[in-house]
Amino acid sequence: MKRIKKYLFLLLTAILLFAQPVPQVQAFTTTAATGQVKLNKKSLTIAYTKTAKLKLKNAPAKVAWYSSNTKIAYCDAGTVEARSVGKVKITAKCRGISYTCTVTVTSGENAGLTENGRYTSKNKVAAYIRRYGKLPSNFITKSEASELGWNGGSLLKYSKYACIGGNIYHDYEGVLPKAAGRKYYECDIDTMGALSRGAKRIIYSNDGLIYYTDNHYNHFKQL
Repeated sequence: MKRIKKYLFLLLTAILLFAQPVPQVQAFTTTAATGQVKLNKKSLTIAYTKTAKLKLKNAPAKVAWYSSNTKIAYCDAGTVEARSVGKVKITAKCRGISYTCTVTVTSGENAGLTENGRYTSKNKVAAYIRRYGKLPSNFITKSEASELGWNGGSLLKYSKYACIGGNIYHDYEGVLPKAAGRKYYECDIDTMGALSRGAKRIIYSNDGLIYYTDNHYNHFKQL
């Protein structure tokens, strides 16, 4: 009888043991980590004639590059080439989604004021004239430009860094001060690497006067 009870006890213990719920083993699926797809820069400033690199980070497929104006900047495989002064949108397109960077192309005039430097801005050109009594070497007269094939407008296709300047300015309206022996000359401003000559000019005399106009001689401001 005791043997039967012992047998039944062992049998019951075994049944209860195997009836306990078995803990679930968690299954993990390893997924390759993919970061956010984005351009390495949302805005970029680059000097005329220089290049810079854009990259679409974590791109899952081939990237196509576009420029809103290839005359200002062109992009090939992420390399931006600054072709002229201005502002442009460079777009990277991947799987139908566009990522945009605003690119500003500057003239790239020299930072310091040296006799052999290239300058195009109002303040730099005026300072150069005061210091050296002449225009920076990147300025050429209209006749010199004509010898290169120029017949008006931008000089970009004829000379990479040249600007028009050094021609006599005839003050037919008599707006500027007169003096015995005084002559006025003119030069374009902000046109190095530009697509047009614009309306900005500096008028300077052979005896130290410097004037600026940003509306093609309608109004002058002495510098």
